[in-house]
Amino acid sequence: LVIGLWIGLIGRELWRPDARVIFRDSNLMGLPNLQYLGESLREGFIPWLHPRRGCGMPFLADPQAQAMYLPAWAFALLPEEAAFKLQQFVHLLFLGMGFALLARFRGVNAAGSICAGIVGVSAQCNLVQIEWLPTLAGAAWVPWSMLAAMTGASGWWLLCLSMMMYSGYAYLWVMTPVIAGAGMLLAPRPERRRFLLMALLLPVVTAPCWMGYFALSGDAKPHGLTGDSMSPVTGFEPWHLSFFLMPRGIAPYEFIHADGSISSFPVESDVAWSLFCYFGVVPLILGLYAACRPTRERAAVVLMGGAGLVMAFGLGWL
Repeated sequence: LVIGLWIGLIGRELWRPDARVIFRDSNLMGLPNLQYLGESLREGFIPWLHPRRGCGMPFLADPQAQAMYLPAWAFALLPEEAAFKLQQFVHLLFLGMGFALLARFRGVNAAGSICAGIVGVSAQCNLVQIEWLPTLAGAAWVPWSMLAAMTGASGWWLLCLSMMMYSGYAYLWVMTPVIAGAGMLLAPRPERRRFLLMALLLPVVTAPCWMGYFALSGDAKPHGLTGDSMSPVTGFEPWHLSFFLMPRGIAPYEFIHADGSISSFPVESDVAWSLFCYFGVVPLILGLYAACRPTRERAAVVLMGGAGLVMAFGLGWL
């Protein structure tokens, strides 16, 4: 209840019934997908194509349409704007409850557990995902997967990982091996063989989602500027990777392109991608602290922290 009230307070401008959802991808993908999914379900079928987008766009094979994410079905039956707001509110609450119960399981008192939930939902990297249905839905299942692992509930753990995949965002799929590995390290030792079996079953259970995506992506046009339309950057130095740790820490900066042009950035952009595609200083400090403590979670912390650094720095360099 407290976490729900907090979410209502910090998002009061969005949750109001008369507030319009008008922001970037929300209107381009989120609302149209919810509207058509709900329309199809009311008529008794799951659509293969969305006939009113272009000359017919793949729907079931597009995981971001969330046609295979069962919780989205319940929300899609509502009017699209109400469905969008309710789905995001519920998943943000679900994420906060997961962190609160995870803290409670570790022996934190009630007040501390509520604070853990509030911190989880208030993190900028989670709040900024309100724009996208699949990303917030996928992130909401992460703390529950950790809780399932720590309690030795291998079946629930497989369900959480599967729902994270079926939520529909391929970028989150890259995290799945890390989350699964951390879960196996958190699981009680006598149960780890069963958890390994569940991890091996995960690609099979989620095959309808990722197989359709890879079949579709092979024929898709790359997102953004590619090939001859963009000159390669030659002035990218190793110190520029610091922006993946703390985006606003160092400014201004310049990149030199191969054609001699210079791109100058006086401040870090406020676009959503720059607000959650970084590791963060506070997580780094807390991760180092947790890695030094002799607890059962230490190996999982090292794995997740190391993978986070690799994804933020290594993938950024590539």
